Amino acid sequence: MRTPILSTRRRASESAEPVVVSEQPNTRRIGWPAIETPITPSVSAGPARLPPRTRIEETVIDLTDDCRDPAEALGWITAAIGRRLTTQDLLRHTASQRSRLRWRTDMARVLSSDLVGLHSWLEYRYFRAVEAPHGLPASVRQARAHRDGLVEYRDGLYEEQALAIELDGRVAHPGDTRWRDIRRDNGAAAMGIATLRYGYLDVTRRPCEIAAEVAEALRVR
Repeated sequence: MRTPILSTRRRASESAEPVVVSEQPNTRRIGWPAIETPITPSVSAGPARLPPRTRIEETVIDLTDDCRDPAEALGWITAAIGRRLTTQDLLRHTASQRSRLRWRTDMARVLSSDLVGLHSWLEYRYFRAVEAPHGLPASVRQARAHRDGLVEYRDGLYEEQALAIELDGRVAHPGDTRWRDIRRDNGAAAMGIATLRYGYLDVTRRPCEIAAEVAEALRVR
């Protein structure tokens, strides 16, 4: 007998594919470890979806429970929100239905109503390590902008001072992505908006230096 189970094999930066696997004990697994959730009516994405699968919120919460540290767990949460697969409200409700949750305290912070707009773990880290503890004003998260007829979003924007914050968590910085970022910064400059751009090591290892730099940029704007 085969029972529909959601098996998600991916990292936060990769796409997820639902797979129907057998519950038989001799099932052979290949590749990434599987996170498996029996599909019941309460967690089903709907009878019209084939193969049967869990709702994205249930899958994300399952994945966080298998994480080795809170940073990895929050990466799943912010990635799902950032890709607009779900919302903070839906994830918060789903988490509240679980009697046991490995990273509940950390997840409650990133899903709190005052952190609406965080779309990556690095944005969360900027708020927690740079902006909040150093008394910087609250930036507008995922500030909407228009350029060349297209809509784009700035990770953070101090509107009064016209100062944008862009955060890049990638270790590598491919050439095409680098030039895309330059075009974004140039477009912002043409609108009178200055841009400060930081990477993973900046935010995690130099939060105080970054805070001082942002504070000075805000002061002179």
